[in-house]
Amino acid sequence: MWTLSFLRSKSYPPLSRTLFLLLLILQAGCWYPLLQTLYRESHDDQRQQVRLEKQRLDRMRQSEKLAQARFLQHDGIAARIVKAKEGQITQWAIRGEALLTQWQALQEVIQENAALGLTAVVWSAKMNGRWHGDLVFNVLAPNPQRAYQDWLPVRLQAISKLPHHWELVSTMTFEGEASALLSHKSSKRWVSKGAWLPRLGMTVEQVLLESVTLVSMSGDTFALNLRHQNRVKE
Repeated sequence: MWTLSFLRSKSYPPLSRTLFLLLLILQAGCWYPLLQTLYRESHDDQRQQVRLEKQRLDRMRQSEKLAQARFLQHDGIAARIVKAKEGQITQWAIRGEALLTQWQALQEVIQENAALGLTAVVWSAKMNGRWHGDLVFNVLAPNPQRAYQDWLPVRLQAISKLPHHWELVSTMTFEGEASALLSHKSSKRWVSKGAWLPRLGMTVEQVLLESVTLVSMSGDTFALNLRHQNRVKE
């Protein structure tokens, strides 16, 4: 009982302003790391929400571009939506016929407007020097740093002139159809309009009595003329 009465009778010095401030600073120092962590997590969450919203808007804008496909600007190429989910295109395709140079220009325009990954492609060469293509793409998340892709069936090379040793030996007309005899070194071959010359990578576009016109995969045309005017007509 004496101990309790002693504690009751003992007086404590009043809390000074300096001591109060020191206690307040100490308390703040204890809470500051926790508050800083909570603030950083809240700030990171807000930035994540802003980033996700931006990605959603970018995907919507990309889907609108692909749906309208105004950037194609080629009568021989048509676009179609293969798959869509929640209002966004997930798979897109193009199909049509054009010169290889036109396909190359189209390839660049498409990749400037959308992020795509090629999943399936079928190419077929036509007798008129054009290529028919059927291409299917997965639609990827927009990314300005994406790598350029090459979907062309062959490497496009500019040809300034015909290779050496190609000559037009003779021409003939049978039942209204013109044919030409071409010579390459020691080999000769009769060709008509639409024939494919794999060694040259060219197609016979036209056969006249005195010349043959060839078209390359890039769409450039070249002419072989008769040197000795050897013609056969039936």
